[in-house]
Amino acid sequence: MGSNNKSRFLRLPILLGGNIVFVLFLGASAFEVFQNQQKILVTQESKLQSLNSNLDALREKQKNYQEDSEHKRYSFVSDKKLARMLEQQEQANLQQRQKQAGDHEALRQDLEQRFVKLTAQQRSNQERAMQEIANIKEQSQKQGEKLERYLKENKIHFKRALHASVRINAKSEVGSGIVIFNGRRGSRERLETYILTAFHVIKDNLATKTNPEQPIDIDFYKDGQKAQSAQARIVETEIQQDLALLRVTTEIIAVPALLAQPQTILATNMFSKVLTIGCPLGYSPMPTHGEITSTTKTFDEQDFWMINAPTIFGNSGGGVFDEKSGALLGVLIRIAAYKNVIDVAVPHLGIVTPLDAIKTWLKKTKRAFIFEPIRVKSAVLDASRKKD
Repeated sequence: MGSNNKSRFLRLPILLGGNIVFVLFLGASAFEVFQNQQKILVTQESKLQSLNSNLDALREKQKNYQEDSEHKRYSFVSDKKLARMLEQQEQANLQQRQKQAGDHEALRQDLEQRFVKLTAQQRSNQERAMQEIANIKEQSQKQGEKLERYLKENKIHFKRALHASVRINAKSEVGSGIVIFNGRRGSRERLETYILTAFHVIKDNLATKTNPEQPIDIDFYKDGQKAQSAQARIVETEIQQDLALLRVTTEIIAVPALLAQPQTILATNMFSKVLTIGCPLGYSPMPTHGEITSTTKTFDEQDFWMINAPTIFGNSGGGVFDEKSGALLGVLIRIAAYKNVIDVAVPHLGIVTPLDAIKTWLKKTKRAFIFEPIRVKSAVLDASRKKD
């Protein structure tokens, strides 16, 4: 009984010790397993983190890919719109160039047609002008022959008219003039000479606020040659009728023109034959032949005559003479002109101030004696008459 109890007591520690060892073994094994599990968990966690990182990277790549795809899609759409716009613009430019080319071609054709028409018109005008020049030359030749015959028949009258014609050398212009008085009046011993001319020829010689009056050089002629020169001053002017009266400052002997009688002036009308004598373009006095074309031409409320005798610049201030008697009928004051790019003179439309208007003007001045009988005649006139 006792031995059995003892053996039970011995087996009990052994059993307990074994159990403890087993428990310790199990605990060590479990700890080792736990550690392994921990390592596995750490490894798994590390892999999980790596997977998460890879997943995030993949998501980022996917996002970037989507953005890039969207950008490429937008760029593609934008490029396509731009290409379409460029194509439309190119088509518009092509149409514009075609339109401009068409307009230029139409303009070129129009200019060519105009040039052809203008050339033809110029050629026609040139031919017509040449024909007119030929006609004028022919008419002038005929008139010259007629005038030469008439001058031979009326040598004395027209020689006096030619000798009475002078050249006016003014400050700004060269014109013509007519001696209308050369003699002594009353008890005066001094020989006086008065010349009639156009106001516009000598107007720049008049005195101004800053400059005194400038004398005018006069050239006298005999048989077409200059015989003498003298200076003259302005003594009377009539601006509305474009007239001026000059007085020679020295004593000279000159031939005065024969002044037409009132009945001769009254008998003068359209188609009356006249001669004009002047210094065209500054030459010595030259005669031309024509007719009265009007006795009622009005400018600036003043009455004038018109003649068709050829006259030109330089004839202004020259005399217009009756063809039959050689008497002075008036003064040529201007020639007609029509407005263009430049004023074009019409040499067969001369404007004349008639002698009766000149008498009316001068009789209101101190020079009325000019139309009274001359007490002392010109020695040159007497000599020329005796010679003829």
